[in-house]
Amino acid sequence: MYRLTLLTLAVLLCSSSLVNGGKVLVFPVDGSHWVNMNIIIEQLHARGHEVTVLRPFDSWHIKPDSLHYKAI
Repeated sequence: MYRLTLLTLAVLLCSSSLVNGGKVLVFPVDGSHWVNMNIIIEQLHARGHEVTVLRPFDSWHIKPDSLHYKAI
């Protein structure tokens, strides 16, 4: 049991540098929810993820142009 746990931990630690950022699709709710979601999106972008946001045409809070995400 101990060897299996140690082997699993070693494999996870060795493979952690091989992980690449993924693509994330966000469908947020306009309003105060966007404030918190924007913080999460900025962190995802900083960690190498490609973030796409589906935004309504008449959105007040979700900007169509951003450095952190691509808006559709």
